[in-house]
Amino acid sequence: MLNGFNHWFSSAKKGERYTYHTGDLAFDRYVPLAKEPTPEKRELGLLADMAYELYVQREVLLVQKKIDFKVYEYQAVKI
Repeated sequence: MLNGFNHWFSSAKKGERYTYHTGDLAFDRYVPLAKEPTPEKRELGLLADMAYELYVQREVLLVQKKIDFKVYEYQAVKI
């Protein structure tokens, strides 16, 4: 996941989109305090944090596309 996102970001042109998650991001990355996150949840958290940091730096826009009930495509758009 992270490698794919990094590769896309480094080579993407303005306006190109990358779907970095499909589902319910807040729910899918949630880990109860008493438990250790799985490697998949840890990587998803890092990916979401990376996308948000690029948004803060004004490198990408973050958009959501509703697919179904509680299912979204989370996309980064290069700006």
